[in-house]
Amino acid sequence: MRYTMTHRWGNDTQTDIVNAEQLEALLAELNDTDDIEHPDVSIRDNETGWSLGIFAGDSGLVVLEVVEDDDDIWHMRGLSPQRILKLCTAFVSGAVDLVRQESWLPGYQ
Repeated sequence: MRYTMTHRWGNDTQTDIVNAEQLEALLAELNDTDDIEHPDVSIRDNETGWSLGIFAGDSGLVVLEVVEDDDDIWHMRGLSPQRILKLCTAFVSGAVDLVRQESWLPGYQ
């Protein structure tokens, strides 16, 4: 399977294609901001190793990383829900290189 979507409570969904409905449902899991133990969801492109982590709350924090490489960790803060959806949509359409060209800052935060 090309993509692994990790849901807020830790379960994974494996799929070759992430459609708009699946993506919106994944991001909707972040609406409950009271659960600090499970603060994020993520989408991993299993072919490239890149992962996009999206965090709950008002920070608009998104992390882009290669999970097995401590040197490839990037983040952006203050993103609107619409901007986050646009980034995620580009990511799951296979445009990882396009997503990587955004204004990322080094590290997790």
